[in-house]
Amino acid sequence: MKNKFFQNFEHFYQAIKFLGMKGIIITFHFVWVSLFYRKNRRKGEYHFSGLIFKYDIPLSLIELFADIFTLNPYFFISKGLEPVIIDIGGNIGDSLLYFKYLYKNSKLYVFEPHPEAFKLLQENIKANKFTDVKTYQEAVSDTKGELKIYSENKGDSRKSSSDRIFLAKVIDNSLDIVAYTSKLVKISNNKEIKKLKVIDLLKIDAEGHESKIISDLSSHGILNKVQKVIIEYHFMTKLSDNSLDNIIEKLRSSGFKLSFFNYYRYLSNVTDTVAFMICADK
Repeated sequence: MKNKFFQNFEHFYQAIKFLGMKGIIITFHFVWVSLFYRKNRRKGEYHFSGLIFKYDIPLSLIELFADIFTLNPYFFISKGLEPVIIDIGGNIGDSLLYFKYLYKNSKLYVFEPHPEAFKLLQENIKANKFTDVKTYQEAVSDTKGELKIYSENKGDSRKSSSDRIFLAKVIDNSLDIVAYTSKLVKISNNKEIKKLKVIDLLKIDAEGHESKIISDLSSHGILNKVQKVIIEYHFMTKLSDNSLDNIIEKLRSSGFKLSFFNYYRYLSNVTDTVAFMICADK
């Protein structure tokens, strides 16, 4: 009960801290969906603050507010009104909605390999009539080819990984996993991204490929164009597959100053399946 109280207070505090008075409205929606949508098992859509969010399961809706709109892990201040954002791991469009909420004229390049998540991502773009959004149904790493993605077989695209053993530990049921094959690309080969002169934000949630993506961007000079990086870092079965040391070294050599935080700062624990966020600024 004590942890629950502080957890809810943290949501309210962070929402006000980052969003001001708008944070009060966001907190109301967080409380509303937490109370009345948790037991709903159907997919649907939710309207708030001029936005429409189409979701696969109610927990995706709850986490939209709990993880993104109240805690604001992807908050950033742009020098202009049309920031360029690369979103690697766009899922069903939750981070996309957040970025468009912050900057409605932002220009986004969104990568999402999961077929069901990508379909909902497209639906959310269409429902909100978003412009200046380019989407790619591709997984991103430092090599080209194909990648197997393992996902929980319940229409829940939130729980997916290229590491089957890791995913089995997360959902505690290795028999309830399905596999998808996705196109694997190097973002440094993307012609549209190579043309960009400035990238205001690079957001990475790549389920264990964060280190490889940073290496690719660093070796091709793209990281030098980036002003801010926000990474959701994942522990993998083999830690060498997603080297934290490599991420830190590459970011620092590109002129970034780093900070680290956990979603729930007062519950920070290195044994969490998603250990922490990495935030890098120039």
